[in-house]
Amino acid sequence: MAGGISVLEWFTLLGLVLGIVVLIGALGYLPLRILGLRSPQAVVLSPPVGLGILGLLTLVNGVVGWRWSWWQVCITLVLLIAAFLLAEWKDAARGPRLSVPEISGRTARLVVVGILLFAVIQTVALVITWPGAAAIQSFGDAQFHYNGIQLLLDGASTSPFGGLSAMYDPGGQGAVYYPTLWHSLVSLF
Repeated sequence: MAGGISVLEWFTLLGLVLGIVVLIGALGYLPLRILGLRSPQAVVLSPPVGLGILGLLTLVNGVVGWRWSWWQVCITLVLLIAAFLLAEWKDAARGPRLSVPEISGRTARLVVVGILLFAVIQTVALVITWPGAAAIQSFGDAQFHYNGIQLLLDGASTSPFGGLSAMYDPGGQGAVYYPTLWHSLVSLF
């Protein structure tokens, strides 16, 4: 393939991206449907809500002091699925809880086309410019993020209020604010 990416690397990257999209989408879609939004609105709004749910999980996880892993995300998904099924069961008897205007078919198609266009452009840029997994730069900003991911893999707190403090003050007690959502998501995968 172009840019030196093997077919196996391409499918691995595609699977990884799809896994992240499905996880974020499910975490956002379920609470929106529980609140009574129709499916089109829930699909459109699910990415930011899903990231918000993950952000809350990292914050709670950091406060409680648990090691970050898949079991917290899986329990959250199971609880959201159970709440969704309960809400659907109750709504079948009394009707929808919120009156939300429909998204027009044209608007929904434009959103989907925009998202797909962005994904295609980003993927083509990656394939053309990325020589392979062994060629990722590991200095400066990239090194910082690799260290942040490794800290979480080693059991550091996922809290944005001090989770990555060891990178700023090794062995110290200073709590440094740094958003850890990206690091938490990447360390899961």
